[in-house]
Amino acid sequence: LSCRSDIVAAFAAVDRQFSKGRGSEIKAMFNANNLNGSQNGDPDFMYAIADGVAMMDQYGSKDEVCAHVALLPASPSDDDRISNLNEMIIKHYGNDFVKGCFYDSDCIKNKVVGASQGVGDRSWRWQKCSELAYLQTAPDENRARSTLLTLDALVQQCEYMFNGTLPDTTGINQRYGGDQPKGSQVVFINYSDDPWLQASVVVSQSEDLPVCMTTCDGCGHCGAGVPSDVGAKCESLADSYLDKWLAAGAESR
Repeated sequence: LSCRSDIVAAFAAVDRQFSKGRGSEIKAMFNANNLNGSQNGDPDFMYAIADGVAMMDQYGSKDEVCAHVALLPASPSDDDRISNLNEMIIKHYGNDFVKGCFYDSDCIKNKVVGASQGVGDRSWRWQKCSELAYLQTAPDENRARSTLLTLDALVQQCEYMFNGTLPDTTGINQRYGGDQPKGSQVVFINYSDDPWLQASVVVSQSEDLPVCMTTCDGCGHCGAGVPSDVGAKCESLADSYLDKWLAAGAESR
């Protein structure tokens, strides 16, 4: 609980200092001068630092997050919290994470097929902006991201990067079925600490669309951070279904 409170407090500290006109200074601290003076520079920056922490949890490094905020002094100032956040992101990802193309709307906008780098970044942002949305706004309480990350700001990023494109979530869910997928012979393996859990299929739809949950402290996205013995149950279940479906397919030839 203390770890979460410190993360929430860190993003509140960033917001407070941005409101005092220190945005350019803080971006420079995170080696993200490229986001100064750009149309979406503030939400781009806020998206980057929020993702920095969220992905550590997502990919099984929650303990690392908590260990780093534990280094804060007893009564940390806003600057203490911001520096701690910056150091955490640099330690885990390196110096260039926040300034990376994925978090720079201008960089994504100007990337084209065949560019030497950044095309993968562009394709995922395109899929989010045209189909899936997955636009993570700041919640009303316990915000582990900036209040600048409103739905309007995130939609504006999409419109800017992709010439007015907006997510067609209704169309994509109608095409693929959403949480009631149009398919068969798929095992959905979920993990208890995955921030994207609710975007998965969480209830078995039929005998050939089963769901299995792996639960542990630190069980992250796609099994990141899952001890082999903890993950064995769902992996074994998936193997048994695959064996059954492959055998049935062989018999039907």
